[in-house]
Amino acid sequence: ITLSILYGTDEIAMKDVAVYAQSCFSKLKGLKLNMVATVKQDRVNNREPKGQFDITVTRWGPDYADPTTYLNLCETGNTFNRGKWSNKKYDALMNRVRKETNISKRWEDMKEAEKIAMEDYAKIPLFDKGGAALCSTKVKYLVHKPVCVPYTFAYVEMK
Repeated sequence: ITLSILYGTDEIAMKDVAVYAQSCFSKLKGLKLNMVATVKQDRVNNREPKGQFDITVTRWGPDYADPTTYLNLCETGNTFNRGKWSNKKYDALMNRVRKETNISKRWEDMKEAEKIAMEDYAKIPLFDKGGAALCSTKVKYLVHKPVCVPYTFAYVEMK
């Protein structure tokens, strides 16, 4: 079987990620992966929405601090579900997650939904972006947020 892996040449690390994925898949007997380079605009606006790929390397950063920022991507009909993966049990769980007010039950439903998506290879997460920063001991009240704009400077004071 020969498949293609689509990646953007104008995005940091995407070629490295595509090469890594190609090397991993190449260990499967009888599978060959061809690299297809394009720019992000072409990949996102043309090829992915039209399903013009076998495998695509893309990235997603959280929009808000909740697992559904990633889990929603796999729902049937989600614009960013580029592979058009669909699973009725997954969709039902995500509908429950949206309505559940008990945080423990909601958490368990999200874990079950994630397990379904990962076992079914709806997406194959390869890495998560991280960062580090040094802050002077003279700075007080710097707010660091794990998603969106990373720092809030409104309350900063210098000692």
